[in-house]
Amino acid sequence: GEAARNPFRLIDLDAGGSLDHVAAVLSLSDGDRRRIESDTARARVEQASGRLHLTLEAVECERPGADGDLVRREVDLVAVENLVVTAHRGRIEALDRFAESLSSDTSLGVLDAGALLSGLVDEVIAGYYLLAERIELEIDRLDEVALRGGQDDVLVLLVDVRRRIGLIRRVLAPHRIALAA
Repeated sequence: GEAARNPFRLIDLDAGGSLDHVAAVLSLSDGDRRRIESDTARARVEQASGRLHLTLEAVECERPGADGDLVRREVDLVAVENLVVTAHRGRIEALDRFAESLSSDTSLGVLDAGALLSGLVDEVIAGYYLLAERIELEIDRLDEVALRGGQDDVLVLLVDVRRRIGLIRRVLAPHRIALAA
């Protein structure tokens, strides 16, 4: 079938990887390459002759599975026919979850670049829901502590939760514009 004639590839580049080969395969302009190599701190989408370049911002706990400080990590997704490249700095849980789902999915051969790109975007957005659930549980715990009056630093903890919610809102809001394009 079509998938056999045009094998699909996914290339995942962490900061340590060189863009040279990928830049040549994708015919990236100097501007596109600079955008991938830098941190634009903003979700956006650009489309050019047969190529879609989507920049997303993932927010996750600094240490996997840990509560506490959140970090923003940018991930660039560049899609052309039968090829999607992800470029980022550091581990991104959404990409890990997506890779895990692919390892058990036998339909990888029938996915095209658009379907793969859509799945990657879904996982990044799902990461925000996971954070919201974690914060909700923390707020519930703080409510209980405040009602019992058993901890003096509840206000400090609430301020910390508000700070994290603010970060999530600031990073998530531009995705609406980028994904609507």
